[in-house]
Parts: sequence; structure tokens; C-alpha cells
Amino acid sequence: MADVIQCNDILRNPRKTKTCNQLYDKPNQARAYSRYRPEPPQELLDIIIRYLSEKFPKPFDLAVDVGCGTGQSTIVLAPYFNSVIGCDISKSQLKEAAYYRKARNINYSISPAENLPVADLSTQLLTAGTCLHWLDAQVFFKEADRVLAPDGVLAIYSSNSNYPVSEDEEKNYQLKCLTDKLLSKDLAPYMSSKLQQVRERFSNIEFPFDEVTR
Repeated sequence: MADVIQCNDILRNPRKTKTCNQLYDKPNQARAYSRYRPEPPQELLDIIIRYLSEKFPKPFDLAVDVGCGTGQSTIVLAPYFNSVIGCDISKSQLKEAAYYRKARNINYSISPAENLPVADLSTQLLTAGTCLHWLDAQVFFKEADRVLAPDGVLAIYSSNSNYPVSEDEEKNYQLKCLTDKLLSKDLAPYMSSKLQQVRERFSNIEFPFDEVTR
């Protein structure tokens, strides 16, 4: 069975919409997403690679990044793997990814996370960066169990809150308190259930795997 790492990190939260595909498949939105969404920080990547190194020798073989969008969470895996596949359901997002975040060992595929274009037991690392709340989690977990190699790792990470930053430490604390109040109390009645999962750090999701590290 697979291992799961769950991390929370500072990335941009998607806005509420009717469906994920309707929002992220618009060409102008995909261009903005490509331009302004940051890559996962090296600190987060180090955690994932260090954990994976306990399971497999380097160089690693195959990584699959689901909900890859415009490739920010895909391109960072290229230096560590022989092959990386970025999967998403948005053609516009993948077009941006293939143009701006390409590498010799990266392929992008139009594919839902719940039905991946890889063989059984073939994948050493499966990543889901800021997208689990858009997925049918239980179906995705079954697919993860199918594609992950023995001792394979499923790494799930997402944003929590974005805070305004000041050069003054005391102001930073005050800004954090105001932002937490705005998101956790004032806007809570209007927040979608999917984004609420992110705010709660997926604490209400049960991961059906042998080893889970939150």
C-alpha cells in the first residue's frame, strides 16, 4: 500500500466557481494562472524528496502530478525523475504548461486524477498540489492505490491562508489576526465547501493507506 504525505503550504487558493473545468479552461485565466501562481517552495519539495529517498534509490523513475494546471508543481519534479507526467482536465492550462514549463523528461496529458494514463504499480511518486478539494477523493485514492508502486508515495499539499506582509513584526501579527478573522469568521458563511476543506487542512478526510504523515 502507498504512503501519504500531507503538507500545507502558501499557494494561491482557487476561487469559487460552478466547476473546476469552467474556471480553469478559459485561455485568459490560464495565462494569468501561468503568470502569477508561484511554484511550490524548495522547502516543501525537500520534504517530499527526502521521504521518497527512504523508499527508493536515486534517480527516481516515474512521478505523476495530478491537477497540474500550468505546470508549476510539475516542472520542479523534473530534476529528480527519469520521467514526469503532468495531468489535468483543462486543455488551456496544459497548453500553457507545455509552452512555459517543458523539459525533456516531462509529458503533459489531458486526464482526470481519477483515471490516470499510467500502468498499474508504475508510479513512485503521485502528487496532488492544491487540487484535492476539487477531486472525488475516494475514487482518486483507489486510483492512487492502482498506479503507485510498492512503497510508492502520495504527496498531498495545499495552501491555507495568504497573509499581507509588512516590514514591521508587530504589524505582521496584527495583519495575520485580521486575515484569520476575515476568512474564518466573516466570510465563513459564504465559503464553498471545497475551499472549507482547504481551510481545515483536509482534517475531515480519511486516507485509506497503511502509513499517513500529516
